[in-house]
Amino acid sequence: MMCPDASSVDPAAKQLHVAFVWHMHQPDYKNHVTGQYQMPWVRFHAIKDYTDMALKLEQYPKLGQTFNLVPSLMRQLEDYAAGGVDDPISRLCLKDDWDDEDKQAMLDRFFDATYTTMVSRSQRYSELFHRRNEGQCIHDFTAADYGDLAALFNLVWFDPIWFARYDDLNALWHKGQGYTLADRQRILAIQDDIIRQCLPTYKRLQAEGRIEITTTPYYHPILPLLIDSDSAKVAMPHIHLPPKAFVHPEDAEVQVVRGLEYYQSLFDYPPQGMWPSEQSISPAAIDLLGRHGLRWAISSEGNLAASLGISFNKDRYGHITNAHQLCRPYRYGHVTLLFRHLTLSDMIGFDFNSWPAEQAADDMMTRLYNVYQNCLEHGVDYPIVTIALDGENCWESYPNDGHDFLDALYTKLSNEANFNVCRVCDYLDLIETQASPDIVKPLEYLHSGSWIHDNFHIWIGDPVKNAAWANLKRTRDDLVTFAEQAHYDAGTLKKAWEEIYIAEGSDWFWWFGEPHNSGQDGEFDRQFRQHLSNVYTILGKSIPHHLDVPLTDISARGASLAAVTPFSPPVTGQLQSCEWERGGLYLLSQSQGGAMHNNNAVINRLRYGSDHQYAYFRFELNPANLTDFHSLHLYFCTPGKLRYNSPIRLKSHVGQAQGTQRYLYGYEIGFSNLKHAMGSGAAPDIHSAEAIADHLWVNRPDIAVQAVYGDVLDCAIPLRAFGLHPGEYLQFALAVGQLDCLDLLEPSHQLLALRCFSPDEAQGVVAVRPVNEHFQRGGLGGDRVTV
Repeated sequence: MMCPDASSVDPAAKQLHVAFVWHMHQPDYKNHVTGQYQMPWVRFHAIKDYTDMALKLEQYPKLGQTFNLVPSLMRQLEDYAAGGVDDPISRLCLKDDWDDEDKQAMLDRFFDATYTTMVSRSQRYSELFHRRNEGQCIHDFTAADYGDLAALFNLVWFDPIWFARYDDLNALWHKGQGYTLADRQRILAIQDDIIRQCLPTYKRLQAEGRIEITTTPYYHPILPLLIDSDSAKVAMPHIHLPPKAFVHPEDAEVQVVRGLEYYQSLFDYPPQGMWPSEQSISPAAIDLLGRHGLRWAISSEGNLAASLGISFNKDRYGHITNAHQLCRPYRYGHVTLLFRHLTLSDMIGFDFNSWPAEQAADDMMTRLYNVYQNCLEHGVDYPIVTIALDGENCWESYPNDGHDFLDALYTKLSNEANFNVCRVCDYLDLIETQASPDIVKPLEYLHSGSWIHDNFHIWIGDPVKNAAWANLKRTRDDLVTFAEQAHYDAGTLKKAWEEIYIAEGSDWFWWFGEPHNSGQDGEFDRQFRQHLSNVYTILGKSIPHHLDVPLTDISARGASLAAVTPFSPPVTGQLQSCEWERGGLYLLSQSQGGAMHNNNAVINRLRYGSDHQYAYFRFELNPANLTDFHSLHLYFCTPGKLRYNSPIRLKSHVGQAQGTQRYLYGYEIGFSNLKHAMGSGAAPDIHSAEAIADHLWVNRPDIAVQAVYGDVLDCAIPLRAFGLHPGEYLQFALAVGQLDCLDLLEPSHQLLALRCFSPDEAQGVVAVRPVNEHFQRGGLGGDRVTV
């Protein structure tokens, strides 16, 4: 047999094609009855992320990329560009005579920015931030303080490129303080000018062949759940769903068709690809896209694994050992499907922000080479690795808004001949010229799930989410009934249906219930119910009383910085223990990405508290993400006590302290061998240490820590180990480590706290002491006692 002529082999067949897909999305913040915008995030992200992310590619002509723009976002950008649009933040910024309600709103909302990368850039802004956090009230701040706060809140949201392009903006930044109303008016005028450049920039770059623009169903709904909410049972057969299913494939079709039509009105021709909202797919949803001419769509690796009936195995560094099965195109029906590489995408979204830019870029290149070699070894031609993630929110936690990292990465990619960083449409054009039918692999079965844990639990199944779906269905049913019973003109019905379509958007359900917390959940709740109420207002009907009831009342929750009442919960490792709900709660899913969800997170939330004898901690972990190398660490300090304190012992990626890493701590309690103990009712390995001189640590095996890991990891630590007396506080932070390196330290900018109560304060509190043969180091006893 003759060897094939090497000259006949397409060089592109042996390259690794790299598809970056940046997702740009904000929910609809407009009240369509009043015409007012209710949140500022479209405006802020427009000056910080949208335009500059696309413009950056002009510096790297060898790179092609894909951007997904959600129609409801683009329509809001058009509104702002047309002028005359404001929101509560901009209205306050353009006042000069704030009343007490205004001042409180400013202190509550004008620090909505990441401290380390945004607030701390300004000495004046940091000063105001710390004064607010130290408990100063509205009357402790002067009119000049409020004027500076309004200006600086807006200024820190500008991407650095705009300070170089607007001389007066740069001058305003360096002014630092003493901002006048005229200054604030100019700041907002520059914002308007930048927003007007946004969509024309995308249109120009697509026309020049530099980028591909894809889109999403109009209001970003979860298509499979609109088509049939029972599709959630495919991945979670035992999920608790609303009693009446939401089955409206006609709504899903409206959302898709309107998204396509709106896109074409802006860019002159239809899109080739679609990012299904939250990368949520099902057979019915992909069939719907195929019927409307979509060439390709995107989802995540877990959905592919479930579709193929395989696992994507990863080594200790997160390298997929069977990447050749992920990094290729698939087909279901008439649609080509790409599946994102979870680790590569989430490293950008959640990890590289704490690394030096060059080191992060080198790590990404190493990971891409690993994929490349794996595909070569398995003979995959035209392999494609898809790196797809939120293109806006992650940069808030990067120094210099991510420019240093992107410049380092894009430079390395531009100089790598084995990689072809391309638009998805160009890749599809390339493989369609090849005669081989083996490049695109057909899928006989398609799983129903999203990019988060390959299911839909983020949007349905929680009691609050289910109540929202029930309210949506009831209002929609009422609209159909009203339209049948009375004659309404087409314009009125169109307005009423618009409110339904808005309420079908995914974002409302993202924030309702567990596990996400926006810090403004009540406002999202109010807006959702307002859209449903608007249906009745538009049709001249009375608003039902159930829409006056906040959904957030169903399950009050939040991130608490202090546990303020004594409690003595059972330390059993069993999740169904309502006593733990009386303690403090810290939601790490919020800290690990804010508006994003970290699919690789090891811990979701921490519950904690104390009585007069013990500090109690409950860690709710993600077993699927726990490896043999993970460890948990509690770092404690005792304010007001003279003692040695040392820095945390885990090695940082950064090399300099950030956030709560700047603190020095007096005690460390660590838990390792977690995966082995998981679910067994046994204790993980526990170590205790105390700080000594010269920033060193010494082991303290005498600290009688008790722990058990069943459904959750529970532990109790005697307060006497810290030398606490009644009324004194213990402050602490939680660290997640891997191979002695720091993966996460939370909270980011201030410590959590619990109190040592007196016996009298704890009187009547029922303490449930565990009886478990696996417990180590004794000291808690085994009786149920009243203290």
